Amino acid sequence: MKKIVILLISAIGNSFDGIKPFALYSILLSIVFQGFAQDTWTAKADFFSIRNYAVGFSIGDKGYIGTGINPDEGFKKDFWEYNPTTDSWTQKADFGGLARDNAVGFFINNKGYIGLGNTTFGSTNDFWEYDPLSNNWVQKANFGGSSRTYAVGFSIGTKGYIGTGWDGLLKKDFWEYDPSSDSWEQKADFGGIERFFAVGFSIGSKGYIGTGWNNIYKKDFWEYDPSTNSWIQKADFEGTARYSASGFSINTNGYIGIGYDGTDLKNDFWEYDQSSNSWEKIADFAGTLRSNAVGFSIGTKGYIGTGSLNGQYKKDFWEYDAGIFVNAGPDKTVYYGYPPSECVTLTGFATGGTEPYHYYWDSESVKKEDNSSKTKHSHHHHNHHSNGNGVSNPSITVCPTKTTTYILTVVDAKGNSETDDVTVTVIDVRCDKNKVKVCHANKTICISSAAVQAHLAHGDYLGNCANKKDCKDDKNNRLSVNIDPSVTDNENSLVLFPNPTTGSFTVEMNNENAEENVLIQIEDTNGRLIYSKTPIRTDGQIKETIEFNSAISGGMYFLKVITREKTITRKLIFNK
Repeated sequence: MKKIVILLISAIGNSFDGIKPFALYSILLSIVFQGFAQDTWTAKADFFSIRNYAVGFSIGDKGYIGTGINPDEGFKKDFWEYNPTTDSWTQKADFGGLARDNAVGFFINNKGYIGLGNTTFGSTNDFWEYDPLSNNWVQKANFGGSSRTYAVGFSIGTKGYIGTGWDGLLKKDFWEYDPSSDSWEQKADFGGIERFFAVGFSIGSKGYIGTGWNNIYKKDFWEYDPSTNSWIQKADFEGTARYSASGFSINTNGYIGIGYDGTDLKNDFWEYDQSSNSWEKIADFAGTLRSNAVGFSIGTKGYIGTGSLNGQYKKDFWEYDAGIFVNAGPDKTVYYGYPPSECVTLTGFATGGTEPYHYYWDSESVKKEDNSSKTKHSHHHHNHHSNGNGVSNPSITVCPTKTTTYILTVVDAKGNSETDDVTVTVIDVRCDKNKVKVCHANKTICISSAAVQAHLAHGDYLGNCANKKDCKDDKNNRLSVNIDPSVTDNENSLVLFPNPTTGSFTVEMNNENAEENVLIQIEDTNGRLIYSKTPIRTDGQIKETIEFNSAISGGMYFLKVITREKTITRKLIFNK
């Protein structure tokens, strides 16, 4: 929905609803009218030639399509790069293996990979790596399973995965490729029944496979967790059961559409929300009905192209804009009555849509909305209070005296808007006259504010011991000397600052085992690895300063510190 924004400026001297006072407050009135500009498909420059059963993936800010079959020339091995900035295609070095169709492709780090498929000599299991910097192909270790076609492939972090397909029999085996050792390892079989012509993609640290065919058309949908090497069935795809569909992922959502359901070719498209395990229908694919198309994403946009309509091969290429993705940040806790911890800064971010963004914060001291009732692409409209710096700052400092939900609405340059919310839990630690409750040796005591830090340094906790949220039993809601606003799990030894960052930030962590190998990695929300390094340590202390490359887009990233025993993850916000 679009908004007309009217700003009424008034001077206010006192704090409002727990928000720190500013010289001016801007009160935003939103008037809603019909007219959707998000959730749209846009025709882009056609691919070089008509093509069916091609393969595609993205590396960084470029897309790639190659191989496939052309009715006049047969199997193909040409390979092309798409630049979304210039909306243009450039031919690159031909694929290094035999010409083929129905291959599998994905990216790992800054390399692309293509393998398997059908050639003039039948199905194959060879596997090739493409380096866009040198524009060169190198053959790698053959796929660990049988030669096959119609398989599914995707990458998660630094590993690639291939499974299902057809080698004369329908398959459900599943394999992991490690480029560092150029080796394949068989993993747990795909959780569903054997099939071919399925769809696969990854979201963050999880992989997904769904739809396909095994004597009947399928619509089941499964999630793979590489950390446990296990499959979990998720909500069925909500379109009709089908095969030869196409898919991609953007941020924390997956997308599946088009294909054939045994009766009709399709042009419907559906969005999967990883957090709610639910599907929602989005705008129909704007091109003609088809199957066997290529799908991939670049940044916050999805792309679909080529394919077949009743034997008519296609070369058109389309971009999907899901609109604005908004994240208001992790929930926070403050301690009412202890001044150093009564306030917290909330920082949100947005991707997608059209920059620049305008940020509006509102508060609701009512029960938080049930996530299951929220609808993607619909918007929650409120009266908004902008921060004192106008409407361009994604951060706001709040000092609530009761648990409050804050709603962030982001409006892009075209007037499109989306919302997210964050809850600040308030724990009342007041006692006597201007004193503070502390849990000391399992006994609640009342001390002066000046004495709190000394108690925290010795393992005491703010709040009443009788309240589990204030005591040792709940690490997420207690305040100790190690708490940092960027912490998103129970491992408080890892600190990032500043977070959000505009480019440079520092990672600090105490590692008790000074001899243990440690690895720092950063991934984007699609699971792409953008940084990996073994940090320098001094007496077990890690202190590593990292500088984001200027080519990296702003948004949310995940920093991981990986040891032999565990992986600690932090959300990292890059405001470019």
